Amino acid sequence: MERSKQVFSYKTEVDPETEIIYGHVTIMTDRKAMDVPYYLISDEVFAVDEDSFADKPGVNDLLGMLEFFYTESDRLLDTVVVFPQMRDDIIRMESFADWLQQWQRYFYLSNVKDIGFIVSHKQAESERFCMILEELGFEEMLSSEEEQQSFYFYNVTYITPVDFPNDDDGAVLQSLKDSGVDMSKPREVEFILLCPNRRIARKVAKLVELEGYVVDVDEDEEHEEFVLVCKKVISLTHAEIVKQQHDLEEITAKYEVKIDGWGAMVD
Repeated sequence: MERSKQVFSYKTEVDPETEIIYGHVTIMTDRKAMDVPYYLISDEVFAVDEDSFADKPGVNDLLGMLEFFYTESDRLLDTVVVFPQMRDDIIRMESFADWLQQWQRYFYLSNVKDIGFIVSHKQAESERFCMILEELGFEEMLSSEEEQQSFYFYNVTYITPVDFPNDDDGAVLQSLKDSGVDMSKPREVEFILLCPNRRIARKVAKLVELEGYVVDVDEDEEHEEFVLVCKKVISLTHAEIVKQQHDLEEITAKYEVKIDGWGAMVD
């Protein structure tokens, strides 16, 4: 197994016929670049004429697995990210589990709470893949002996806070606590800011850095905006989270910047 420095980028495009979003996570290491394809599918896709998928190999099988959730399950899904395949050389990477957690965090902060992986039991690393998914909280929801594949699903539903105020911030804090995070210790928290253009992104990044944040700037080509990931070690209290967001709002008020959520890594 190998471990190397990694950088992630995400790219998506929309199929105008079916409105399925096709995406790629590109993993840049110090050795090579690797693409991992994924789909973003909403329940509206099932209203599309099936003929629209005739020339799209694999999509019908994918929709067949997802339809289970919309017809037989009591789970309520709006949009689900599905990874239909995973390369063995990626699964073998020592940092693979860390990568999966980063992808979960990325989609969570993008307001996509449902993630699924299709695991082919024909691939050499399927057992390791399934084990890692289960360790990260994914459930095996569907299994096909005929096609020798399983569908592992992870769902982040809105949690009604018990130990925190009943709002979005309280729900995230409750989720962190329920995941075993020691809430008594300061932790690095990421706040996501959306900026309309590069000039404003650079200006806001400098202002936020003066407040003690470490800031990463990424371009979201699909939505023609710039994403600032603002990291700071703070106390995991509701008051502190609200204060930090209020301070960020004051700093960015005149720059047409939107605060688009926050999160923290789970050990």
